[in-house]
Amino acid sequence: MSSALLLVLEAAWAGGSHEPGVRREGPVQAQDSLPEGPGLAAKYRGDASLAGDPAVLLFYDYEAPDSWRKGWEGGLKYYDHVTDPAHVFQGRGALQARLKKGTTGGGDHLRLRAPETCLFQRYYVKADRGFDFIMKSHGFGGVGPGLPDWYAQGKAGIKPTGTDKLYGIIFFSPKDVRPSLYYYHPGQKGGYGDHAYGRTPLPVETWTCLEIMLKVNEVGQNNGEIACWMDGRLTVRVKDLAWRTTPELGINLVLDHVYNSVPHDQLLWFDNRVVARRYIGPMARSSQEKAAEQTGRTK
Repeated sequence: MSSALLLVLEAAWAGGSHEPGVRREGPVQAQDSLPEGPGLAAKYRGDASLAGDPAVLLFYDYEAPDSWRKGWEGGLKYYDHVTDPAHVFQGRGALQARLKKGTTGGGDHLRLRAPETCLFQRYYVKADRGFDFIMKSHGFGGVGPGLPDWYAQGKAGIKPTGTDKLYGIIFFSPKDVRPSLYYYHPGQKGGYGDHAYGRTPLPVETWTCLEIMLKVNEVGQNNGEIACWMDGRLTVRVKDLAWRTTPELGINLVLDHVYNSVPHDQLLWFDNRVVARRYIGPMARSSQEKAAEQTGRTK
């Protein structure tokens, strides 16, 4: 599969427990449901030709050594390209984040050509044994007209106004490293963003499919939301959010973070990243590939 790219930090995690103003997890009513299981990717085995789907805005399979850096403000300098089959989920390449004790990892963003109202981002991640990093991962942001890109992620501790910024990202919770959500919105209780915690820890030494959705509200209504999936299962959902008070604020940033204070040397690997206007879901794979994955091998 050839590499393809379509389309072209926030400060340290604040610690402590912040309960969102509205948090709804678990089963939801049928008319209110979000998709689970197979999604857009189910039509494209191994993600082959997924980049060409009309709903896809951004696609990386990390096959080529450097083309994946294009469009990112900082060039994703905290990643190395690796080809060791033991650390590649699909194909011949993946990204490795080598996190050194005492550092803060890294963060970067890619600016979209035009603001969007609802986006999904799916990626595969694998953590090394001993991983216990309270870390921000991938997500979305937005800045209002005239504001610099960094404003969405570099103004920690400042509550959004509804016209200036929005921010939502997957983060790994303390102690048991559960994929959870961290998000800034005008209705949050304090200056720092709210958290909505998942219930399932991130397994180590195996690939996990994570997906995040951010949907902005219609102006004047509290119908925005943010959600997280783990291997195609909806694990966290926050509803009734009012991200914005003006139609000029939308999702115009794709965020990439491996960010926070690193307690000891750690490794993370990432593969097969997609941003789309529809739910993406896990990669469609053969039974042989799935069996290989379960035994720690990749094809």
